[in-house]
Amino acid sequence: MITKTKHFKVLSEKSKNPFHWILICILVIGLITTVTSGVLKRSKSKTINHYYQSYSFILEGFSQAINYYLINYRSSLLPIITEHKIYNMSQEELIEILAEEFTHANPDLKNLFYMDKNSIITFSDGHVDDYSDVLSFDTVISKAHPFYVSELVTSREKDNPELLFSIMNPVHDDKGEIVGAIGGSLRIVTIQSVLQSIKLGDIGAMYLQDDKGKFFIHGNKELIGKSYTPNSTKYEKITSEFISQQPDGHIITEDPSGEEIDLFFNHIPHSNWILLIGTPHSVLKEIYSDYTKATILLICLFILCTIILIIQSIITIHYFISQKLKTVDIDPLTNLLTRARFETDAQKLAQKNPKSKFLLIECDIRGFKFINQNYGGEEADKLIVYLSKQLNAMVKENDGLIGRGFADHFYIFVKVTSIHRAIAEFKKYNETLNENIKSYDISFFPKFGISFLMPVSNGPRPTIQDLIGQASFAKSTIKDNMLVHYALYNSHLLKAVNRERFIENNMEAALQNGEFFVLYQPKINLISEKVVGAEALVRWNSPKLGLLRPDEFIPLFERNGFIKKLDFYVYKKVFTFINKMISTNQKMVPISVNMSRNHSKPEKFMHEFLSIFNEFNIPPNMVEVEILERSFMNENTLKTFTDLLHQEGFSVAMDDFGSGESSLNMLTQIPVDVLKFDRTFLVSSTADDGSIDSTSANFIESLIVLSKDLKKQTIFEGVETKEQIEFLKNIECDQVQGYYFSRPLTELDFVEYMKEH
Repeated sequence: MITKTKHFKVLSEKSKNPFHWILICILVIGLITTVTSGVLKRSKSKTINHYYQSYSFILEGFSQAINYYLINYRSSLLPIITEHKIYNMSQEELIEILAEEFTHANPDLKNLFYMDKNSIITFSDGHVDDYSDVLSFDTVISKAHPFYVSELVTSREKDNPELLFSIMNPVHDDKGEIVGAIGGSLRIVTIQSVLQSIKLGDIGAMYLQDDKGKFFIHGNKELIGKSYTPNSTKYEKITSEFISQQPDGHIITEDPSGEEIDLFFNHIPHSNWILLIGTPHSVLKEIYSDYTKATILLICLFILCTIILIIQSIITIHYFISQKLKTVDIDPLTNLLTRARFETDAQKLAQKNPKSKFLLIECDIRGFKFINQNYGGEEADKLIVYLSKQLNAMVKENDGLIGRGFADHFYIFVKVTSIHRAIAEFKKYNETLNENIKSYDISFFPKFGISFLMPVSNGPRPTIQDLIGQASFAKSTIKDNMLVHYALYNSHLLKAVNRERFIENNMEAALQNGEFFVLYQPKINLISEKVVGAEALVRWNSPKLGLLRPDEFIPLFERNGFIKKLDFYVYKKVFTFINKMISTNQKMVPISVNMSRNHSKPEKFMHEFLSIFNEFNIPPNMVEVEILERSFMNENTLKTFTDLLHQEGFSVAMDDFGSGESSLNMLTQIPVDVLKFDRTFLVSSTADDGSIDSTSANFIESLIVLSKDLKKQTIFEGVETKEQIEFLKNIECDQVQGYYFSRPLTELDFVEYMKEH
């Protein structure tokens, strides 16, 4: 007890000594100053890293946007290559084809042209010029890209020369050798207009240059078409040519005004262009200065204040740091996480829960570019904010993370207990979302890609960036289908897409090798039950993939335009068959052929159709052309097709009638001869016991009566049961087609079937 008493007495004595408190305060101040300086230093480093990362993401996003424009321009050239063998044409024929294609080419193109191996260029306006002095053919075909983007050149117009660049795509002959290039010229103002909407705040500027350092876009108009070398000896080696040879990154240099800048640059995919953003280096210096001032201020406060005030100061510092970092962590428009912060937080959440399941959703808006162009940036921003609130409401209910990326892209990361339950809940939410957005002033339609993060027994799990890539890939598969709002990423999806790519890469060779063949499905008169016609149906027997169903390649061919080539291939096969039967005095019935929805120019279609038909000595009443109700064409165009076919003596049928969205009034506008009712009428109306639903039966009967009143023949597809046959007989349908009577047959089998029926 004596020892303890003396000990406390000593402490009490020391507490009265002011030097003791001064020493303690100095030690505390020194400790806190050291700790605070370390925190500030780490915070400063983090802020700078976020600063660099944010500009890198911005640059990457706009690089992809420019790349999209280049690919779009290149895509407008592909139909010329697929539809015409321009390398075999005379110069007059070539000019005529280029002029015709230019009338419906991308409106941004100034002209179309064809370049041969000698760099002789034939333009769509009819003039021919030798460009070997500025553009080598070997240069065009040697670039390691699917297509070639030229340097900036001045047009050779005498009155009004312009700065232009060109998009060029190699042209192959039948042997697969490159014999020329098809191209289109664009004014530099086209790309300049793409970047005009870019908002970099009050500071920063965006430039575009080629791989030789020549500027396409620059705030100083005198540098357009030229390279740049800084004036100061400090940066004289960091020329625009030097930067063009560097990988994507960041460098400090000097702009033409002599100001020191941070220059961020990124190579645009599929081209020799580099996109750059320059921001004053003084911005970073201000960040350094802010942190230095903050440190000195805090030390002074520590000296003048008590420990309580010191603690309060630490709280203030924490608030200051959080506000400083907010500019790079929080999206200023929506107050959601930026993509960089979203990826960081989501990755941490996944690492803390290695045995948990997660759902990652990427969302964007269909046709957002159209909305932005037609309603303006302010309205587009309001729409983004509205959608962000709708998505954020779902995320809050599920305690997840949400962030915004480039433009209209949103990312969601949610921990789930069951994938199936989570998808079911997402479907309900999507229905609610679609109902909510109906009340918004501007019609818009979100689409979603979904990927999954599952526990793994061994090896690393996918990163958040991997999941975003998977979700984005899934979403890209539904861009052409307005009826599908979301897609799930899985191995089957990847396999299906790879299969589509294989089909697309082999379609031309398959056509040349005769892998496509025609089957004939009989049409039966319901009164006599005799064959009165047949529909020609195309199939593909691939040596590598086997026998392919039409739904495996027809939709793909409709999207890429190859269906038009296949249509004319089928027409020739059918005409050959009819001609053979007639020339050998065998009995023959009319054959109907399908005209795909991709044919949008009646006069052009008729010219090519008749050029094949006239090769054979067959009457036009032996051919029926089936047009689709679900066509992209308007009623006027469909009517023009029908009138032109009637003028030549062909019969016209409307295929899949009732499956589209047109009104019955359409029947009075388009004078078709035959209505083919879609099989879905019977499928949806037939019960398990084979009976026809009474309500559906009355509706179908009313359609048949209406068709009779309009003097149109009627035929039902997909007839498979005896009950369906009896029902259609009772309502006086004219013809049927389906497995009840016969599957599609080869030529030989169809001839035998006709003899028997």
